[in-house]
Amino acid sequence: MANRRPPARYLVLLAVLGSVSVLFAQVTPGTVPLTRAQRAYLDEIGPVTMCVDPDWMPFEYIHPDGSFSGIAADLVDLVARRLDTTFSVVPTADWAQTLAFSQEGRCLVIPFLNRTPQREEWLSFTEPLLVDSNVFISREEHPFVGNPADLVGATLVLPEGTSIEEFVRRDYPNITVMTTPTEREAFEMVTRREADLTLRSLIIAAWTIRSEGFFNLKIAGRIPEYDNHLRMGVLHREPLLREILDLAITDITPMERQEIVNRHVYIQIVESTNYRLIIGIGILASLVIAATLWVNQRLRRLSSDRLRL
Repeated sequence: MANRRPPARYLVLLAVLGSVSVLFAQVTPGTVPLTRAQRAYLDEIGPVTMCVDPDWMPFEYIHPDGSFSGIAADLVDLVARRLDTTFSVVPTADWAQTLAFSQEGRCLVIPFLNRTPQREEWLSFTEPLLVDSNVFISREEHPFVGNPADLVGATLVLPEGTSIEEFVRRDYPNITVMTTPTEREAFEMVTRREADLTLRSLIIAAWTIRSEGFFNLKIAGRIPEYDNHLRMGVLHREPLLREILDLAITDITPMERQEIVNRHVYIQIVESTNYRLIIGIGILASLVIAATLWVNQRLRRLSSDRLRL
């Protein structure tokens, strides 16, 4: 019996499937799909080297044994699992050295930082790994900060090398900015009345106030435009790496992010009660009830008048 040639439409389908199998590598369960070129690139560069902040709890921390932990570490682990790859920490003494090492090309990635014009000179940025508010922290007696432009002559203390310092110096020359080597010292200076305020991440503030016992401090305001959009910064020379990292980052769910944050510091935001709304609803309900009673009474009178007739 002669072999029958498959219809042309099946040949086209087989050709398309063949092209797809060449284009895409095999996908491991739980990973995002990569092309063969992307997979080969990741395998070629080996562990993705990264420089981190060694003392930025609860975001990042390097333990004495060299292990990496914190919210950023857990998020990086999600990225690694989705890409079926590994990351390797290049040790640095502090945040300033982390930035210096990155500029010198000693590591491919800084995994958790805000994008700023200055940093864009040598880094390309992924989509955010995490979004977090920045809040003013003051002593209990300090008034609420509604507009930072009103803080004429106020002293604001910040850790060295932060994106917030860059933004505040640019946008609010009315504020005197002081810097200190560590997060903890910034909070201590506010506690000791050596500075009026600090402006830090809500997550950092909640963790530091609780763990260090700075219970004379409070949240005194927020600048929505300064919210942290914490991204991975990738050296300009590695555009394919940034593209691959974005595939994993955009695959992370909000629930996964919240679970990681709650694992390190639980933050419950309580909205203030809208008493005007409650009063308005109460008045409306009273009017409806009064109108209903009046209609019922009117109907009873009409019914009674009909019976008399």
